[in-house]
Amino acid sequence: MTIVIKKTDSPEEAQRKIDRFLKKRKEKPTPKQGFDPYKYLGKLKGVFGDGLEYQKKMRDEWER
Repeated sequence: MTIVIKKTDSPEEAQRKIDRFLKKRKEKPTPKQGFDPYKYLGKLKGVFGDGLEYQKKMRDEWER
């Protein structure tokens, strides 16, 4: 969401636009941008076994 404050706007009009923006922002917060990898950290324990062994196995397949 953006607001446009023009040079011709009075200080009162500019403040009114800012207040309206802040009010809408409080009502509907924006979703967090980006990917949070820590949310999934440790969720797949045991699926691939030991992580280091799995990584070595995958790299070995690339060299073939």
